[in-house]
Amino acid sequence: MSRLSSNRADVVDLRSRTIVGTIRHGPDWPRFAFSLDGRRVLAAGLNEGATLGAWRLAEPESPEGHPTTLNYEGFAFSSTGHRFLATTVESFSDAPRFMMYGANGEFVANGPKGYYDQFQRFVGHGSLVAFRDFLTNEVVLHDAEQGRTLWQAPCVGCNPNFSVSDDGTRLLHAGWEGLSVWDVPANRLVFRDTERLNPFETPCSMSPDGRVIAWAHDVTVIVHALDSGRELIRPVTARVRDFEFTRDSSGLVVTTSDSIALWDASSGRLRWSVANAASDNAETQMSADGRALLVKHQALGTEVLDANSGERLALFLATSDSVLRSRTAIRPDLRAKVVWTDTHWDLRPLPQPDTRAPTRALEQTLAKTGLRFEGVELVAAP
Repeated sequence: MSRLSSNRADVVDLRSRTIVGTIRHGPDWPRFAFSLDGRRVLAAGLNEGATLGAWRLAEPESPEGHPTTLNYEGFAFSSTGHRFLATTVESFSDAPRFMMYGANGEFVANGPKGYYDQFQRFVGHGSLVAFRDFLTNEVVLHDAEQGRTLWQAPCVGCNPNFSVSDDGTRLLHAGWEGLSVWDVPANRLVFRDTERLNPFETPCSMSPDGRVIAWAHDVTVIVHALDSGRELIRPVTARVRDFEFTRDSSGLVVTTSDSIALWDASSGRLRWSVANAASDNAETQMSADGRALLVKHQALGTEVLDANSGERLALFLATSDSVLRSRTAIRPDLRAKVVWTDTHWDLRPLPQPDTRAPTRALEQTLAKTGLRFEGVELVAAP
């Protein structure tokens, strides 16, 4: 479909009503045709009829598996990526609110029926899930495989970004009654702050070992050691959007509207800081091996940053807007992604880094393409 006001043509899949590709060409009146396999677009009439152009279309992104009538709302991964949750919209229906799947997309268990939102949290990498129940004003720990609730605590006006230690023994949440930390096995409140909170929502996080918490009060970050009571208070230059502790609990990622920074959790020493590429409500998650940080932007897509330096390693762009826009969630082990629309989802592999030595990779590429070097120029091999 050519756009008359620009040198651009969109390729539309009429089955899903989605834009699957965009072609940019010179100021001509091209005539388009598809190859027999439908994977290439040919254009005649370029350069005043002297050139024939060809473009290869990317693999279709719209998923076709796992249909539902409930509308998929989001996906959440465990810390290792070996399990994930598919959340649906209908809270008052007879259907479960979420489904749990294994690493390869195999069904594991249904979540409970009830009225709770899309902000479920895995506890470590097993079958425990934490969520907010709006009808009872509680935060709940639920064993999805056993199909039973293990623990719940009151949380009036609970924020969506509550946090749980990896072993499930401590839980942090913020609500109208304050910021609270619970000892789950003892069913005992071990810490509460009712003063240093934001008016509407207080970003907060707990370290994987359950010994340190961090939260934001206006443009101040507070890091509190639960065992000793020692606190680290540091100002930031913009509103805090998210927190994420490193896998070993020694580092704290602080995401604001203008930067993403890694601090030493005990001293507050800055390890690195980079600009927030989208200045939005970015969510962060450490990779399964702790060597990378996944930054999930609402519009830009997902960045992968080196956890040691903050350098960008990869960028998975968000899918182009369309009537049935597909969305993507990257698995923490960086080996697969979930692609979903309101009605379907698929688990698809991600391309992996080239592990060959640079010299060997160049040799193989030249041999495959029939090219060779002459000085610094690539030319056709004899």
